[in-house]
Amino acid sequence: MPRIDIVVALLFVAIPLVALALRANVAYPIVLVLGGLILGFIPGLPVPQLPPDVVLLVFLPPLLYWEALTAPAGAIRENAGLVRTLVIGLVLLTTAGVAAVAHAIVPGMPWAAAFVLGAVVSPTDAVAFSPVAERLGVPPRLIAIVQAEGLLNDASALVIYASAVAAVVSGQFVLWQTALSFVISVAGAIALGLAIGVIVGSISRRMSDPDLQTAISILAPFLGYLPATAAHISGVLAVVTTGLYMNRFAPDAMTPQARVRSTGFWRTVAFLMNVLIFLIVGLQLHGVLGALAGYSRLRLVEMALAVSAAVIAIRFVWIFGQRYVVRLPYRIAGDGEAEWKYRLIVSWSGFRGGVSLAAALAIPNLIDDGSAFPQRGIIVFLTFGVILVTLVGQGLTLPWLMRGLRLSTGDEDEKQIQLTIRALSDVALDRLRVLEHERDIGPEAVKLLRQRYQYRRARYDAGISGDVATDELRGYEEAGQELIAAQRRELLALHRRNTIDSTTMQHVETALDLEELYIERLVLADVSRSGDA
Repeated sequence: MPRIDIVVALLFVAIPLVALALRANVAYPIVLVLGGLILGFIPGLPVPQLPPDVVLLVFLPPLLYWEALTAPAGAIRENAGLVRTLVIGLVLLTTAGVAAVAHAIVPGMPWAAAFVLGAVVSPTDAVAFSPVAERLGVPPRLIAIVQAEGLLNDASALVIYASAVAAVVSGQFVLWQTALSFVISVAGAIALGLAIGVIVGSISRRMSDPDLQTAISILAPFLGYLPATAAHISGVLAVVTTGLYMNRFAPDAMTPQARVRSTGFWRTVAFLMNVLIFLIVGLQLHGVLGALAGYSRLRLVEMALAVSAAVIAIRFVWIFGQRYVVRLPYRIAGDGEAEWKYRLIVSWSGFRGGVSLAAALAIPNLIDDGSAFPQRGIIVFLTFGVILVTLVGQGLTLPWLMRGLRLSTGDEDEKQIQLTIRALSDVALDRLRVLEHERDIGPEAVKLLRQRYQYRRARYDAGISGDVATDELRGYEEAGQELIAAQRRELLALHRRNTIDSTTMQHVETALDLEELYIERLVLADVSRSGDA
């Protein structure tokens, strides 16, 4: 387990690196991996060890749960056919293809060990891809495809990995047992994940305290992961299933206050964990190289590039080879856009990350007869090479590729938000007319409520029609921000004069924060439409 002082120091070092990435408009995982590589050259710097159980238990469950909880479930369901081929077919083909390349280029690597390497580098990493894609403006529905692949292909890859490792350690491999193990692992993990999702959603609905609901949300990924690993089924798939269930079937399980708290918590935790894991990944290279003194640096680079090229080429062949079998939906392909452009982006987005590195580090040092696991050091190094080439190499060149293809991200998602808010405003106004006759509501209250929802409807009517704003609405958001700023100054003054205590200060400040965030959202929508105009 990494020492806490080293962890704190790494997080402190990561702050300027992330700030540099934001200033340079580069996805921060890329800068962190490169920063870790550079830090590794500092003499005497303590390099934290990355035990596989720490990654598989502490990092992956919460990160994958948050990704599943916020994943675009509708887009995933819409592309289920394509996702299935990526999750199973592409994993099997990548495992076999990389095994063949590794067996051919690495002297003395047995087939079983080569299949271990193939299984290790076959799964893409949603945790590695999402920050890169969001920063680069990849079309949201393409993000959904790659994100779903990265969330779900770990299960198939890790089952193959476990079977390959067992074959090396014991010297035996039985195909029907491996196939049966795969089916049991996947089916058991999905069933367990659904059960945990139902339980978590049911418990959350029966609680009204936001602290307890937030606590349940924090525990949810571990409630799925720990029983799954104890039962020797896929803990990763169980966590993802729980998150997708909560995303699709239990979005109303938490109170608004609990949702605000838990969202803030999860965003911060996911960011810090991403920061830490990518920085540590970069720091690992020097330790890995130390165990490979028998190879020249040039030869190591050649082998890493060969395996990386195989990983990338196989992905291209699979995605383009099935274009007449599984087509991208029209909503993905876009108006007048050639489908091949989007397949090219999906092909170039197969980043590898912490899952692959954790699996490589989890390979045992010894096999049953007491001898060393064959080629363990080179497997770990080649895994690191694939992570570096796909995350850094492809991540840095993805913006150039998108500019060269002249891809339009479109405004479909923004229009959908506007249409939804407009429809909800109509519902609110209709309900207000009913309440006005059924209940004793003061005329001034009715007037204020009607004005609020009529404004909101008009505001999004302007967005849907393409108008930046109407004369009647001009300056509303900017004036609203200034009014909130004035209230905030007075609130701070009251607190400094000890007129109000800290508890009152925090409650009122939270209300002002939420109101300001709402107004900022409107202003950003205006800026976006102004730029399009």
